[in-house]
Amino acid sequence: MPLSDQTSGHSCDRLSDATVRALVSVAGPLPERPRVLDLGRGPRRPLPEGAFDLVRAEGAACSTGLEQALTEWRGLLAPDGALVVAVCPGTEAQGVAAARTAGYHVAGMRRQPAGEGAERSGCAGFVLRPADPRWRTRPETPADVPAVHRLNAAAFGQPDEAELVEALRADPDAWLPGLSYVAEGPDGTVAAYALLTRCRVGDAPALALAPVAVAPGAQRRGAGRAVVRAVLDEARIRGERLVLVLGHPAYYPAFGFVPASRYGIRPGFEVPDEAMRALDLAGGGGLPSGVIHYPAAFGV
Repeated sequence: MPLSDQTSGHSCDRLSDATVRALVSVAGPLPERPRVLDLGRGPRRPLPEGAFDLVRAEGAACSTGLEQALTEWRGLLAPDGALVVAVCPGTEAQGVAAARTAGYHVAGMRRQPAGEGAERSGCAGFVLRPADPRWRTRPETPADVPAVHRLNAAAFGQPDEAELVEALRADPDAWLPGLSYVAEGPDGTVAAYALLTRCRVGDAPALALAPVAVAPGAQRRGAGRAVVRAVLDEARIRGERLVLVLGHPAYYPAFGFVPASRYGIRPGFEVPDEAMRALDLAGGGGLPSGVIHYPAAFGV
């Protein structure tokens, strides 16, 4: 796939083509022949709205500020388009927060390795997609607890996951305030839920994604994807590095999860290799390896 087409703007710190390809590979499908705009090269010119499947914008926000630039660039993207940006080392959390404020979710993140021909190594590259406007995502509040319980029971057709959430909520070593997320529909009802709790890989801290639940009437409409992306973005802002999930192997790759065995991570019980997944939130590697230790509420 060509990574440069129409160009505009001024050159600044750029990611290598290899890093951009790695980011785009986890962003989800693009058209077979995507229309690509590179904002980091060439003179400024009027640009058509909603015309580009992929916009490369590394460094193009130097003069305007990232949040303002992200808001402006969103109008250039075609439906389901993707935007690649880069931020300096140490500013990753601010970059994720700016993306969320401007109406995006982070589809993937990768740190620029040395020796790939980029202008600066160590920069963090993000690939962003516009957030689904049908769903409002936010951390749960105390008022949501009964609705979250009902949602989990209805989504799974039995009370086990609802009771798991209650047990995790009561465990101060597992529960992380602000990482229990809901997605609201247009009428304000809780349509989907995702929870991250503290687990460990060996002695190193990690996060377990479970449960993920969608109300029966909201399934296959993007509510689950929206709430998972939102809680993962929150974990990135907090500086977390690793998320683990035991789930359907066809569902979680869209969020960047890969088989945990690639990192030498394994659960302490037998599961199919393709079902145990890991996500490198910072995209920089160097993750811990070893056996996953879940909170006691999981019973494993």
